[in-house]
Amino acid sequence: MANGNYTAGALILDGSDPTIIKQRVPHFLVPLLPYQQGVPPFPVNRHRVIFLPSVVPLPGRPDSFRLFFGAADASIGMATVTVTPTHE
Repeated sequence: MANGNYTAGALILDGSDPTIIKQRVPHFLVPLLPYQQGVPPFPVNRHRVIFLPSVVPLPGRPDSFRLFFGAADASIGMATVTVTPTHE
């Protein structure tokens, strides 16, 4: 949908068998902030869009990652996330 609400999801795969999905998060990053939505005065090419092209593990911090994402197809954001394993 043009100018719709594009979000980034996440999957946690089994380290021994990556065909097994251990956890699924359908709406992991959602454009909520003005620069992510393309609200003036922030630049915008497409409103309400987040795309996640890069996830980098953080050295010395198990289960922690740095996320680099695009917002409104005109800005760049960065976030860190730590995954808390669930017990089966």
